[in-house]
Amino acid sequence: MNPGARPRRTIAALAGAAAVITGVTVLAVGGVGNEAEAEALQRFASCAELEAWGEQSMAGDGFGTDEFTAAGAAVDDSAGAEAAPAGDRQTAAIEQSADGVDGTGDLDTGGTNVIVEGVDELDLIDRIDGDVWLVASTDRLAIVDLQAGERLASQEVGADPSVSYDPDRGLVWVIASDPDDWSLVIRRLAVTSDSLDVEGTWEVDGSLVAARRIGGRLHLVATDGFHGTGGPELPFAGAPVPCDQVLHPEGPSQPAATLVATFEPEGPVEPASTTQVVGSGQFVHLTHDAVYLATPQWAQDAMTTGIHRFALDGLGLTGSGEVEGSLLNEFALSEHDGHLRVAVTHGGGMFFGGPAVDVGAPVGDGDVVTSGDSVNPDEPVSSDESVSSDEPVSPELLPVEPPTDMPPPGGREPGAESILNEIVVLDTEGDLDVVGRTDRFGKPWETIHGIRFVGEVAYAVTFLTTDPFYVVDLADPTAPTVVGELELPGFSSYLHPVDDDHVVGFGPDERGEASAKLFDVSDPTAPSVVDSVTLGSESAVTWDHHAFVSLGDNRFAIPASDRRTGLPDGCTDQDHRSQAQALEQQGELPCAHLDGYSVSAAITLEVADGSLREVERHEAPSASAAQRIIPSSAGWTFLEGGRLVLLDSSGAERSTLSLAD
Repeated sequence: MNPGARPRRTIAALAGAAAVITGVTVLAVGGVGNEAEAEALQRFASCAELEAWGEQSMAGDGFGTDEFTAAGAAVDDSAGAEAAPAGDRQTAAIEQSADGVDGTGDLDTGGTNVIVEGVDELDLIDRIDGDVWLVASTDRLAIVDLQAGERLASQEVGADPSVSYDPDRGLVWVIASDPDDWSLVIRRLAVTSDSLDVEGTWEVDGSLVAARRIGGRLHLVATDGFHGTGGPELPFAGAPVPCDQVLHPEGPSQPAATLVATFEPEGPVEPASTTQVVGSGQFVHLTHDAVYLATPQWAQDAMTTGIHRFALDGLGLTGSGEVEGSLLNEFALSEHDGHLRVAVTHGGGMFFGGPAVDVGAPVGDGDVVTSGDSVNPDEPVSSDESVSSDEPVSPELLPVEPPTDMPPPGGREPGAESILNEIVVLDTEGDLDVVGRTDRFGKPWETIHGIRFVGEVAYAVTFLTTDPFYVVDLADPTAPTVVGELELPGFSSYLHPVDDDHVVGFGPDERGEASAKLFDVSDPTAPSVVDSVTLGSESAVTWDHHAFVSLGDNRFAIPASDRRTGLPDGCTDQDHRSQAQALEQQGELPCAHLDGYSVSAAITLEVADGSLREVERHEAPSASAAQRIIPSSAGWTFLEGGRLVLLDSSGAERSTLSLAD
């Protein structure tokens, strides 16, 4: 299900004076106004100036002095793209298209669960036709026939690939990385039912932030840092944007840069238009008209986020703005009816209940976060490190009740300054000026752990030791208001609207198990949980919304994994002995461990008559947790690393299929 901005009943009509309704907590913070100065962007005058910025930024000094700002050229956003020379198109404003579509094809997203309807997001899988699918994993792209259980074609494409299939043109965009060069590789391949032919390749330094496809065009966002010790090497090796076209904010930001590039479905595989902004673009919101780029910045002890809007056609800068605080993920940005809504958290946030980082998960070049490490989101992450809010939450890292003898963070008593969360609304015409904001919401020290915008309403989850679920009325952009609140244990990290009256939340419950909760929001002033289903020890959907599979008619499927004791059914002691001996050579085997084994599950859920129920659950012993589950006419298929596990309609394992040669 790809919910768009569908009409809803007017919350204000149901809520009335929400601030005085029993059970609704709206916490005001003194000094929160509706005015903010836009965060301007300027061009560097030369490569020497860009290098000087990088050198000071790497030293921790940043920029923002009057002398430096005066040296740059202010971006003139008054001229249209048609009047601008070709070399200036990435820094000239253009008019939006009337219908909001780029005119290069239909809005097919291949069933991928996306944030903006009609804007395809690269994923590990994509359907070609019927039971024939594209599957990307490890370092390969394969065409597989799931009904026949056959691999029809395979192509090596680089590490950690993701794909978007364009059915109108019979081509697939693939983005992968080259770990030897710390670079991104973009490939365009022609696809038939049994062949993959590379049409072209383009490579650039850096790492992937996001990629989207609308019709035939691919839109890429990548980030790269300044490197070197004898003088900084420019991000992206000084290409493809000339130094005097690179943009920078007035204040200091990370020693990195973010590249936005558009690729056409025909001709050479190279950017048709580009723009580049100094600073690390952590999150992107892409609509049919625009690219919004969020770049964290630091001023003394406060964190702000610069937000820059580029017209999608030509990538001309149309306006910039700034909000205080940090964003959780890409769901924290939403454009609707000429306004951009931004969910932010102020202050630290890495207290009890802060976004957990999985122990052993790689953070940078060879770095590993251990249970004793802490991450402060107010501190800039170096250009060689990244911490993703989409990392899985390990049950053992679930926040616990703070000790009673432990003072609040900073030694302060809870007060107005400890309420950290708000939704800010910006006007999208010209500068992104703040036109409205909610009062701060959440209990003291809680941070946003889940956010979803749907038309004129937002659903937010904050977390410290409990899980408040909030309903926010956004019908009046100048006066967005928290109208409903619900408190329960655990938290939901992914929120999926089912219909106008129900939202499903996925995340750990009070025991640390992955669960699905059904929220009834028919009365926005009094949301309630009507059902909960335990999924397993973990589920990919809690950190990756692409793992959600819509089946239509308010049915959907979720992958999960669990740990079982003993040996799987059908395993004998002899199986255990032989497989244990082969473990080092062949990897994980289902009969190898007497102390237990893992299973992957495909769980079908249904929302009907105001309740959530489990329809069916198919399980199979697994080598690793299922990243995706794929429906076919023959049954379910699990994607586990570099292999597929195929089940029949009864849930029995048919076969396994390697994606490699």
